[in-house]
Order: sequence, then structure tokens, then C-alpha cells
Amino acid sequence: GKVDALLAEVHPDMGSDFRRLLRLFESGLLGAVVAGSPRPFTRASAADQDARLEAWRRSRFDLLRSGYQAIKRLAHASYYSSPEIYALVGYPGPPLVPAVAG
Repeated sequence: GKVDALLAEVHPDMGSDFRRLLRLFESGLLGAVVAGSPRPFTRASAADQDARLEAWRRSRFDLLRSGYQAIKRLAHASYYSSPEIYALVGYPGPPLVPAVAG
């Protein structure tokens, strides 16, 4: 849900590109070729999911490495932007900005 909320705020073209990336990542066919697991990512075992992530991270193909970075960064952004995580990582939260009288 948090990732969907973040993607709802981006330019529509970027959202479309990211959805295409996720479909590619979910692909059982590409999973079989890249990481040896023919199951879609969401139905793969935790070990197979880890292997696919690692295969994309270390791939010789720029598209896969870049895709891994995009997925990782979006996951980090959605995690660390959650107020319930602030205390766990020692972040006091964003500063309060006073409203400007106008």
C-alpha cells in the first residue's frame, strides 16, 4: 500500500515504467533464465526470491541491475518514510515548518 501511495504521486509515465519493471521482475520465464526458478517471484520460496534479487543485483545487463536498484530504492523510501519507523531508526521526524501568514 505504501509503495502504491508513493507511485500515485509520480508522473504517470514513471508509474507505467515501474509497473512494467514489476511485471518483468514477477515473470517466471525471466526468473528461470536469470535465477533458475520458473515460479513468479511472489510464488517463489524465500530462498528463490533471494536468489532472484541477487541475480538482478549482479547481472551483467544494465536493465536488470538498474531495475534492482529502482526496486530497492522504492522499498527503502516506502519503509523509511513511514512514521512508525522513525523511532526504530532514531529519527525524530521531519521538522515542523511554520505556516506563512499571507
